[in-house]
Amino acid sequence: MPVCGGCYVDGAIALTIVGPMGRGPNPVEVRRSHSGGESGESRLLTMRALGWVLFAATCVMFALQGIFLAASNVPLASYEVLVDQVFPLLGIGAVVGAGVGALIVSRYPRNLVGWLFIIGQLGNVIGLAADAFNLLTTQRVVESPLAAQISGYLRDVSGTIFTVNVLSVIFMIAPDGRLLSKRWRFAVSVPIAAQLFWWAGAAGKSPDVYLSDGATEPPGMRGTLTEELLTSAGFLATLLSISLGAIALVLRLRRSTGQQRLQLRWITTGAAVLALTFVLFALSDILPWGTPWVLPEATCLAYIFFSVSVGLAIYRYRLYDIDVILSRAIVLAVLAVFVTVGYIAVVVAIGSVLTALGGPESTLYWPSLVATALVAVAFQPVRRHVLRVADQLVYGNRAAPYEALATLSRRLANSPSPDALPTSVAEATGRAIGAASIVALFGQTSEPTQVRRAAWSANGSVPGSMRTDVRPLVFPVLDMAEQVGSIEVTMPPGRTLRPFERHLLEGVATQAGVAFRNALLEAELAGKVRQSEDQSAELAASRRRLLGVEDEARERLAGAIRRSVVPHLAAVETELEAGSATDEFGAARLETLIGETEDALTELRLVCRGVFPALLDRRGLIAALSAQLDLTHPQAVLNVDHSADRRLNRAVEAAGYLFCVEVAPTDRASRIDLRVEDDALVAAITSNLEWTREIAGSAGMALVVGWQHCRDRVAALDGTVTVQRDEIGMTVTALIPLNPRRR
Repeated sequence: MPVCGGCYVDGAIALTIVGPMGRGPNPVEVRRSHSGGESGESRLLTMRALGWVLFAATCVMFALQGIFLAASNVPLASYEVLVDQVFPLLGIGAVVGAGVGALIVSRYPRNLVGWLFIIGQLGNVIGLAADAFNLLTTQRVVESPLAAQISGYLRDVSGTIFTVNVLSVIFMIAPDGRLLSKRWRFAVSVPIAAQLFWWAGAAGKSPDVYLSDGATEPPGMRGTLTEELLTSAGFLATLLSISLGAIALVLRLRRSTGQQRLQLRWITTGAAVLALTFVLFALSDILPWGTPWVLPEATCLAYIFFSVSVGLAIYRYRLYDIDVILSRAIVLAVLAVFVTVGYIAVVVAIGSVLTALGGPESTLYWPSLVATALVAVAFQPVRRHVLRVADQLVYGNRAAPYEALATLSRRLANSPSPDALPTSVAEATGRAIGAASIVALFGQTSEPTQVRRAAWSANGSVPGSMRTDVRPLVFPVLDMAEQVGSIEVTMPPGRTLRPFERHLLEGVATQAGVAFRNALLEAELAGKVRQSEDQSAELAASRRRLLGVEDEARERLAGAIRRSVVPHLAAVETELEAGSATDEFGAARLETLIGETEDALTELRLVCRGVFPALLDRRGLIAALSAQLDLTHPQAVLNVDHSADRRLNRAVEAAGYLFCVEVAPTDRASRIDLRVEDDALVAAITSNLEWTREIAGSAGMALVVGWQHCRDRVAALDGTVTVQRDEIGMTVTALIPLNPRRR
């Protein structure tokens, strides 16, 4: 289940849900009217302030540990301080971890991971300081039995064991504040039970235990059986809890992808190293020669490394989107050092020197005032410089708008293709300003189908999976006052565009305008070139088809003449040769010769029906078509509208004649309709012809060639041929312009 928390924002209830891991927990606000908005906002401010107060308390307790150890009888460079007390490595790790937790809480006050970081590290330094103070009491530097007992109890109830159990819980819920699954609820109870066992064991100890200096064992110092059992159970449960936490992070890493995997890689590495070193250190007590000094030091280094790994995940991969806070924290720390050093070095040192020169009883104070003024005057330039450096450290290239703009200019100068241009602009813009996502639209807004779109996201997510509750900022890309595209910017949660980032986007839009216009012209030119290439290819294919049809027609005509006409003429030639040999030509023989000759002419007309007859040139389309249909298409019915009963363009009449003769079936009934409509000759042939069946038949190839020939003849005159099927059969319609363009 997600970790949820309610708060009041601007007169409404805001429900903060630690969402799925990716860019960290995203606050989702569910708005409801409520009158307690101001109190909710003040509560959030109090929680943020409390986080930094606890961080400061951690630093103070770490300092107290150093003071107590310095006041003891043990040198700071001794084995007892460096190894037994693990000073200062363990305290440094606690301060670093508390700082990471304070940064998270300052960004998300209700984030459980941040609060666990702060509480765990504070408990650790409290235990360290209490242990150091207990050392003072056992060495009789401080003579107070009550203080010794209190410091001893604080050492046992907090300290390192408390921090390890808290870190185990962080391992199980990091970084999004929720468990891997419901089955891991039992795993969370292990560190809780471990800490309860430790507390119960500490509560059962005798107060005299904390008064011993370790050299002697006073009566009653050895614990009872119950205390030993509770302590052992707490020890084993602590080892189990930190191991389970490391396993949880490893499993979460294996299931993650993209930037999620990069974020978890650092955290999981730190957690695994810390768990391994702590388990080895804890089990080293059973070794006969004792614990080697390397193990506690390695455990402390692993402890520091884990906190640093979380910081790196936040800093480098924007785990919790706290880059703004991180930048300002760097600025605040540097300026604090500057003011402190400046006051000490300039005000105090120079003032002391000048006062000494004026004499021991001198009351000169004006040099200090002048030095103070100099520090104040230098503060603002230093602040601006430090702010730029901090932004460069945190934001990288985003802190250098002019460099980013120059980089984009170089990319655009490379003349990317129209397809790659939106992607280049989106990626360069997103990286320059640190946006969550960028959508670049390229093309005329008046033609949505021609618009190209490219999306870029910081975490590599699919554009469709981006946040939809944040309205993007749209920057139009203009060229000569005409919009040629747009750039849609979606910032991370809690981030707004800074002034220089807005100026940067305006500069990007200005530069991209010319590039978008050039790309539009290039895309338009490429489209024209492709269209011309397609037309050229179609014309070449049509020319090849026409040549093929002409060759096929010649061969078909020659074969038909050999089969149908030549036999009749051969019979006439034979009869003539026989008659010339006998010099006898009777009337019967002449009639036979005349009949054979007429049959040859009839067959010749049938064979040459595809060849335009002389009647077409003398009397026009209707007369020639009627005569041809009577001979070759006895079942065809010709219907001529009065608009078509006139002479037309010779090329139009030839195309219409060929279309009707070739398409109309010769062996079945058909109807041919001719009319003139919208300056075009419309020839429609209707019959029960089944195209697929005819193609599969014996005359299929000839039919295909004839149809293709007709389509090419009509297309050569800028006409079209369409086919419409219905329950009767099909209707083939040719639309031939009356005034075709000359080619």
